Amino acid sequence: MPSPAPSTEPATPSAPPEVRRVVEQLTDGGWHRLHWASPLLKGGIAFVAILAFVLANLRERLVELVIGQSGGPTGPSGTGDPIAAIYDRGYTGVAVLIVAGVLLLAIAAFAVAWRMHTFRIGDDAVEVRSGVVFRHNRQARLDRIQGIHITRPLLARLFGAARIELNVAGQDAKVELSYLGSRQVDELRREILRRASGVQRAAAETAAVAAAAPGGAAPAGSHSAPGVPGAEAAAPGSSGVGAAPGGPAGSHGAAGSHGAPVSQGVEGAAVAAAPPGSEAGILNRRVRELLEAELDTATAPPESVVKISPLRLLGSLVVSEFTVGLLLVIAALFFSTFVLHRYFILFLLLPSVLGSLGYYVRRFSKSVRYSIASTPDGVRVGFGLLTTNNDTLPPGRIHAIEVTQPILWRPFGWWMIRINRAGHASGRSGASAPHTLLLPVGRIADVDKVLGLLLPGLAGARTQGLVLEGLTARGRGRGRRGRRAVAGGGAPLDSGPLDSGPLDSGQLGSEAYAPPGTASDRAADATGDKAADAAGDRAADAAIDTAVYPAADGPPARFSAAPRRAQWLRPFSWRRTGMARTSDAVLLRSGFFWRRLTVLPLARLQSVRVSQGPVRRMLDLAELRFTTIAGPVRAELGVIGRAEGLAAFAEVSAAAVDALRTDRTHRWAS
Repeated sequence: MPSPAPSTEPATPSAPPEVRRVVEQLTDGGWHRLHWASPLLKGGIAFVAILAFVLANLRERLVELVIGQSGGPTGPSGTGDPIAAIYDRGYTGVAVLIVAGVLLLAIAAFAVAWRMHTFRIGDDAVEVRSGVVFRHNRQARLDRIQGIHITRPLLARLFGAARIELNVAGQDAKVELSYLGSRQVDELRREILRRASGVQRAAAETAAVAAAAPGGAAPAGSHSAPGVPGAEAAAPGSSGVGAAPGGPAGSHGAAGSHGAPVSQGVEGAAVAAAPPGSEAGILNRRVRELLEAELDTATAPPESVVKISPLRLLGSLVVSEFTVGLLLVIAALFFSTFVLHRYFILFLLLPSVLGSLGYYVRRFSKSVRYSIASTPDGVRVGFGLLTTNNDTLPPGRIHAIEVTQPILWRPFGWWMIRINRAGHASGRSGASAPHTLLLPVGRIADVDKVLGLLLPGLAGARTQGLVLEGLTARGRGRGRRGRRAVAGGGAPLDSGPLDSGPLDSGQLGSEAYAPPGTASDRAADATGDKAADAAGDRAADAAIDTAVYPAADGPPARFSAAPRRAQWLRPFSWRRTGMARTSDAVLLRSGFFWRRLTVLPLARLQSVRVSQGPVRRMLDLAELRFTTIAGPVRAELGVIGRAEGLAAFAEVSAAAVDALRTDRTHRWAS
């Protein structure tokens, strides 16, 4: 696998000293407790709401149980209000004591649960213990982390808290820390990913080599990871890391259930570490956290950021299959009500139609302020209006990528990107949709940038035309846009005309990028001569390959073409169905009404299967299926020639084994 191009990402932004000290305490290997407001945020507010509902709706029953009077107690005024009856009969003190006792019991239960819910972050795992009667222990190994998700619900943001979720390989194998201080979670995520990247292992190996060398000097060329804070930190328990004054690290709290010291809540630690006088600005800090942008511009280079405008997002929701179905249902309601006079259908379906309008509100509120950027920790995806979310995907955690374009989006040039990732195997469910939908809507320039972030091997000039061919080509050639992109060195993808009008208008860029053969293409299209069109495609592609790519590098990768007999099984899309392979990925294109481009990293490919049923056997065709982890992306090539399918099976199988052998993305910093 070729090494990616040198990163243009900025150095990891340094956190404030007080935040860094708190993170060092949390990662010292000792047991710690969560944010002090965690019980309230997880269950306390729900308890208060349920208690208020019970008191508002069952007051008469409760009063009957307390004072033993049925039929609706009344006071001297005869109002029938049970609260007034309690006051008039002198039971106010008893009622207040009962309510206070229930609240005290609830607070005590939440406090005990909070004290028994602890976590620790070690060199190779994150462990969480919880439960009072029944104890639970969950552990996430750092080398199996597939992503770290941070959620800041609106109510938690008022308390300065956030939830951090570690997704590891396996079904429902995530580990949650609900809740931690909002100021510490970003720095804590960076520290966890730093340890997962192999920095500590590389530093330990360097130290071992230095100790074995004569005189204990480090060998030439060995150094710690640049720009990574804390790479030279001592092991857990050593002096100087997370140690409170006057005691060892982790000894600043009560003892845990196993005798290990447990620190107090992280919010209290942050207050203790804050400089004097900072508490006066806590209200201003909360307001600033509510109003600040979801993506800090210091964490990502501007050229790597992909954002979605609210108007484009709203337009993609309106121009969708869901809207078409909703309009059909509304038309059926009008027809049955005003023409057939069947009013019962109106009362039957109208609530469902009104409720479906909430779909647009939910999708818009969850996807607004969407941003994708390259950070030193991996690809970061952020979204959300009131409740903000951001997900960081470390390198090598993407198992499959699918770029799709519904036919309704084609006039606007919009595309959508979904992925398969471990830890979200049930990616087709609504709960996992935000984790697998990487780009809700974007143009080709956005798609090209996102694919370059996910797989750096697709960001080169030799593969840009291949990706564009898989997206927009209608037949066996690259298509006009692909030829312009390749001949122009990829410049049209970032040019102004791309973002100023529909892509299918043909205005991808300046006509200066038109390669040889474009005029013959247009003439053939005008006369309907398919043979001349195909000949023009081949001539134009060959001319571009000769003019753009050096002969020493060999010809660039191209999509294979399905044989003409495949039109019996794919009457509309057989011309677009094809496969291509680069040095580190397999690309599959298909679809006529719903265009698809599937990208499979070879190092994450689990198996390849070639099959042939009776119909395909008669047509001398085959079917290729590529197995990855479960998710919304299904990688298959429905029609391919039998001989070509067998050759692709052998070639991809060998390439996947070689890619896995040389893959080092699980320890990307070592």
